[in-house]
Amino acid sequence: MTRQPRAAFTNRLLHGDCVQVLRTMPPASVDFVLTDPPYLARYVSRDGRTVPNDDHAAWLDPAFAAIARVLKPDRFCVSFYGWHTVDRFMAAWRAAGLRPVGHFVWTKGYS
Repeated sequence: MTRQPRAAFTNRLLHGDCVQVLRTMPPASVDFVLTDPPYLARYVSRDGRTVPNDDHAAWLDPAFAAIARVLKPDRFCVSFYGWHTVDRFMAAWRAAGLRPVGHFVWTKGYS
């Protein structure tokens, strides 16, 4: 993939496969990442809908490695995850060189 100049990403929201998009971005060029990835919960709704990639973790390590590569020093990534998979997410974050500093917890009235 061809790397794009920093200006191509300035003040923009990007939509796409995160690993593919992040590969095109310059290193240390991002101030903040907010991600709500699949929780690895094998979710199935009452009407049979599923979440893509929620049944395997092959994307997890490459995604957070790519996020760590593009984040500027001392910047933040906020990531949602399912509490039951916190160990798997923590391992991916640490392997990427990210340092977890805290948790926000939302109690949901449904499962």
